[in-house]
Amino acid sequence: MRIGQGEEEIFNSSGNSAPPGFRQMDKGVHNSNIMKSLLLDCCSVRSGSELNNWISTVVRQVALEIGVSSNNGRDAVEIFFFELGMRHLKAKMVVDRTEDE
Repeated sequence: MRIGQGEEEIFNSSGNSAPPGFRQMDKGVHNSNIMKSLLLDCCSVRSGSELNNWISTVVRQVALEIGVSSNNGRDAVEIFFFELGMRHLKAKMVVDRTEDE
């Protein structure tokens, strides 16, 4: 019989009733600390090649660890940090030039 035709739905209070990939996990604090660390690291790179190396070694691994599951999701994370890092590098160049003058 289908639900709604007399039987009751069984609720599991342990939280394991969700299908794999849809289960809520208590990673919020850990992920928040990871993001703070990534933002600090991203803003401390000194060149474009260092930024690319950091993204390919660190950011890709962290994206997998925090559960970014689709290729487009990983790409979005990498693009975000690339753009953030490049903005920071450009801002550093402007500051360095004004200090030199």
